[in-house]
Amino acid sequence: EGRGWNRQAAHSPGWNDDAYGICIIGDFTIAPPNEKALNTVQSWIKCGIARGHVKEDHYIITHRQSQRPGYTECPGDGAFNVVNKWSRFCSFQNSGANLTANQTQISLALNFCKKELEISSSASTHLFIPIILFQLLFIYFL
Repeated sequence: EGRGWNRQAAHSPGWNDDAYGICIIGDFTIAPPNEKALNTVQSWIKCGIARGHVKEDHYIITHRQSQRPGYTECPGDGAFNVVNKWSRFCSFQNSGANLTANQTQISLALNFCKKELEISSSASTHLFIPIILFQLLFIYFL
């Protein structure tokens, strides 16, 4: 249970106004979440799209990708290795570099993901791009 669709989140500094965070409770450093948990995440995303809270062309990144390198291993390799095969996954990684006055991590991620997913969708072979997280998954919704 979360805070609701229209309330500010508290999942990750710099992302709380513009992204949803999904938590799957467990230790996924090696093993992935079970199929029921993964299916629930997929259902939540579909529900968000159907209700107009999540765009169909959303992007998915994990908690570790949103923060500077070394900040967290979340969602763990077990979960990450499943999620990175989901469609709408984006391989953006926060570099930890200082931002200019007009930059935010969200704007950097959006630009990167838009380019990455446009390239993958126009490629001659379908490239699956992942989404999920062991503790947090971000879905850009604005």
